[in-house]
Amino acid sequence: MRNLVAAVEAVDPLVVTGKVAGVSGLLIESRGGLSRLAVGARAEIERGRGQTPLPAEVVGFRDAKALLMPYGPVEGVA
Repeated sequence: MRNLVAAVEAVDPLVVTGKVAGVSGLLIESRGGLSRLAVGARAEIERGRGQTPLPAEVVGFRDAKALLMPYGPVEGVA
């Protein structure tokens, strides 16, 4: 089991970029590379200067856009 944990920890995360296309309530729409991910994939959304990235999860797709549910307030997301 330790070997498995070590192997998983050694894997580099997949880096995919996209752009915020819109915010509707708690849902964030992103266009670009995120549409290639699977439901359940995790993402980080960059916010304004001095703010930490907002973690989010891909919860679906619509019109070639990934739908993200953030793990916190969407303030600073544009």
